[in-house]
Amino acid sequence: DVPVFDLSMIRDEEADIFPYGFATTSGDLDKAVEAIYQVVPTLLSLAAMEKEANLLADEIEKTRRRVNALEYVMIPDLKETIKYIKMKLDENERGNQTRLMKVKDMTYIAIFAALMAICAWISIPAPVPFTLQTFAVFAAVGMLGGKRGTIAVAVYILLGAVGLPVFSGFAGGPGALLGMTGGYIVGFLAAALVMWGVTRILGNGVWPLGLAMLLGLLACYALGTVWFMDVYIRTKGA
Repeated sequence: DVPVFDLSMIRDEEADIFPYGFATTSGDLDKAVEAIYQVVPTLLSLAAMEKEANLLADEIEKTRRRVNALEYVMIPDLKETIKYIKMKLDENERGNQTRLMKVKDMTYIAIFAALMAICAWISIPAPVPFTLQTFAVFAAVGMLGGKRGTIAVAVYILLGAVGLPVFSGFAGGPGALLGMTGGYIVGFLAAALVMWGVTRILGNGVWPLGLAMLLGLLACYALGTVWFMDVYIRTKGA
């Protein structure tokens, strides 16, 4: 608060401002006292104004320091905090998207693994009956892509290896894989890998996909035939 100075004098006459006798003093002293009497109120007013100016300067300095603190300390800290929070939110969002993608991928893989089992159970009447397993493998790789399609084929083979009746004729277990026709089942994985490699190099167009299916089918039958001949020869030799 700015102090307010108040000057009050108790006097009966104008001459009361001269606190001395006139016999031994000169008129110059009277003039000086009278001048001081007239100037004192102005001096008090100036003193109040000076004090007000000093207080205002102090407040301005405090405000300047607060502004500097806000500009150079608090605002940068708040910006860093906001940046950190935004980064964490982005990480959480990416994590959620990744988890959703993983769940989605696992769902698709499970669906196509089940589709392969169903197609293995469907036998097409012909002079040489055949199943739709190869079609299911091609569909898995073609629709899911090389990586997920290959994983779906591997899951299907593992399901049969542990004993589930997912192979042709409701067969399952290690015996089905190690038998004469086990090479064709393992060949499905080779076909998926070949398709994955071809589509990765040439793209997923119609012609690259057709070429990938043809090469995959050749790989499947080549592996299956070699496997069949090896088991046949060892069996006959025994």
